[in-house]
Amino acid sequence: MDFQADMHARIVDQLDQERRLKTAIERGELRLHLQPIVETLAGRTEGVEALVRWQDPAAGLRAPGTFLPLAESAGLITDIDRWILRESCLTLRAWQDDDAAGAPDWITVNISAVLLDSPDLPDLVTRTLRETGLRPEALVLEVTETTLMRDVAGTAPRLERLRSTGVRIAIDDFGTGYSSLGYLRDIPADVLKIDRSFLEGLVGSDRHRGLLAAVVQLGHTLGLRVVAEGVEDAEQLAELVGLGCRYAQGYHLARPAPVGQLRAAADLVRG
Repeated sequence: MDFQADMHARIVDQLDQERRLKTAIERGELRLHLQPIVETLAGRTEGVEALVRWQDPAAGLRAPGTFLPLAESAGLITDIDRWILRESCLTLRAWQDDDAAGAPDWITVNISAVLLDSPDLPDLVTRTLRETGLRPEALVLEVTETTLMRDVAGTAPRLERLRSTGVRIAIDDFGTGYSSLGYLRDIPADVLKIDRSFLEGLVGSDRHRGLLAAVVQLGHTLGLRVVAEGVEDAEQLAELVGLGCRYAQGYHLARPAPVGQLRAAADLVRG
């Protein structure tokens, strides 16, 4: 195949993928999976992170990395963001209504840079909470550190407006932005989610342990709830407990799953 033919094939495939994703959103092929956020000492699931999947009729259940970049390039990301926000609020509200004692206290929802820049985001959040009946404090909106660092001065007022609705703000993937820590003083946030890269090489390394301890302490000093992401084994979890990190998530604790599966597993544990 020559270069032009190859380029034509790629363009046709791209357009077909965009069309199929748009149809998927319209037909209700998106699925919500939740990953528990666990209190490290008690082992209780206190929160969950909302994660989207695509139930593709042709390819089966697809992970977000296989279609979210496409959604961004095709201008579909805000449609997905809005779906996740509403579905997350509905799901947690129903769980809390059915099982007030066993349901998580909060749900975290990632919002894209595009949605963050939307002037109607606070109104969207307020309307969604009102229509679903979820308490504002039960919703945590996650913004990646990379997104925050595009324009700290411009982003901070947007986040403050969101917090004025009663929801909380989380800085996601902390440690990946290669930026000055000074911005943490200026960003109105409630939760600091430490990127999984901080846990790599943690066990048996005083250097790694010291760095993570400093980040955990920084978060606590600023009055933030600190969550370590990407916990893969019991040794990492033990290190986090020793460092005083109260919250963690990762495959060692629980994999993302549909809400029904998580609730069934919780019922089994409680006997």
